[in-house]
Amino acid sequence: MQRSSRPAGFRRVVPTSRQWAQIPRRFSRRGMQMASWLVVLATAVAIFFSFNHFEDFDAPVFDGLYRRIDMFGLASIGLVVLFCAAGWLVRGFNTALAPILLGIAAATHFIDGSPEAVFWTAGAAAASIPLLIDSVLLTAQIRYLRRLARNSAAGQDLKLDGDAAAALRGMMGFNLFWAFVSLAAAGALYWFAGKVFADEAGRSAQELEDQSFSDVVMAGALLLGCIGVVWIFRTATALAARSAVGPVVWDLGQVEAELGMVFDDGLAGGDISTANDALADRCICLSELIQLFPDDAQEIRDSDFISASTHCPAHGITAVNSLSTEEFCRVAEASWLWEMLSEVPRSAATSSQTRLLVGFAGAAFTGFPGRINSEGAVEINDSAYFDPDQEDAAEPMTAPGAPPSVGRLDEIDLRPAGINGHARRFEHSRAWFIPGDSGRG
Repeated sequence: MQRSSRPAGFRRVVPTSRQWAQIPRRFSRRGMQMASWLVVLATAVAIFFSFNHFEDFDAPVFDGLYRRIDMFGLASIGLVVLFCAAGWLVRGFNTALAPILLGIAAATHFIDGSPEAVFWTAGAAAASIPLLIDSVLLTAQIRYLRRLARNSAAGQDLKLDGDAAAALRGMMGFNLFWAFVSLAAAGALYWFAGKVFADEAGRSAQELEDQSFSDVVMAGALLLGCIGVVWIFRTATALAARSAVGPVVWDLGQVEAELGMVFDDGLAGGDISTANDALADRCICLSELIQLFPDDAQEIRDSDFISASTHCPAHGITAVNSLSTEEFCRVAEASWLWEMLSEVPRSAATSSQTRLLVGFAGAAFTGFPGRINSEGAVEINDSAYFDPDQEDAAEPMTAPGAPPSVGRLDEIDLRPAGINGHARRFEHSRAWFIPGDSGRG
C-alpha cells in the first residue's frame, strides 16, 4: 500500500554553500545552560552567606503564623535549592527557568518586605542575560533565513507525502501536548496545595513542627507551571519562525558547510544491500558470511546490509579493479566499490534528491531531513540527523581515513558522473574517494 501524497505548497530553495554557512549561530547550548545554572547557584550562595543563614538551622522556618505568602516564599526557596542541586537534569529548560525561578523568589520576598528581595532581583536580572542573548541570536537567525528564502535560487514547488506532512504537524503538537500536560498537572497541584494550606493557615511553626506540607506541593505546582510556560513560549516562537520564513524545503545538494547536519545517504564503504546487491549473479558475499558465522545465519539474512567479500566475483576487489573508466563512473555511487574508511561519493543530482531540509526556520523550528521518493514527493529521510545546536553534529560519526601510500593502480576522474572528485584504485583494497581537486596527487 502506497502512502498518500498531498500538495503542501512548499517551495524548493537552493542556497549556496557560502549562504548556508553564514546562518547566524547561537552560542553553545551547554555553555548557556551552564551559565544560567551558575547564576542561580551564585545567587543562592550569596544570599545564604550575606544574611548568615548558616546560623538559622535551628530557627523556625517562618516567623509568626503561617500565611499564604510564607507558603509561596518557602516554595520558591525550595525550588531554587532544588535547581542548584539537580538543575542539570532539566538542562534543556535551564536558560528559561533560571530567571523565572529567581523572579518568583524576588516577588515573594518583595511582597513580604524582606531585604533579600534586592539580591533575588539582581540574580533574576543576571539570569535573564543568557536568555536575552539567546533570543537576540535566535531572532537574527530567523531574519537571515527569511531573507535567504526570498533571495536564493528557487526550484519547483514540492509536495509532502502523508507521513512527512503529519510529522511537520506533530512537531508543533508535541510542544502543545507537553504544555497542556504541564499546566494541567500544575493546576491540579495548585488546587491540592490550597486544600492543604487551608488546614495549616494561621498555625505557628511550632504547631506544624516545622513541617508544613503545602509549600512542598506548591513548589511542584510552580515548577510544572514554569515548565508549561516554557513549552508555550517554544510553541509561540516556533509558530512565529515558521510564519516568518514560510513553507520552504531547503535543497542542500550544493552545500558543503552544513549547519548541524549529518547525512547517511546510503551504505558505508564496502557494504552491500542484502535486498538488492546480494542477489546479483555470482555474488557469494551472503553465503560466505553465513559459512563463517553459521550460528548467526538467520540474523545475517535479516540484516539490511552486510560487508562485501573481498573475493566475491561480483563485489570483490578484483571486480572493482576490472571495471573500465566508463563502467566505474556509471556505478560510482555503489558502496561496494569503496574502502570501508573512504567516503562514499554522491553526485549533485543524488544529493539534490536526498539532502533536503523540510520546514527549517532556525533553531526555533528545526524541521526534519527529507528526500524525494519515487512519486516525486518529499518523505522523511530517516538516514539523516539534524541538530543546529549540537556542536559536533556537523562531523560524521567516523571521519574518512587516508588512502594507502603504495599499490596504486590508477585514478578515475568522476566529474563525468556529476561527482566532484576522483576514484583512486589499489591492488589490494577497494577504491578510495579523493574529493574536489585533490586528486592526481
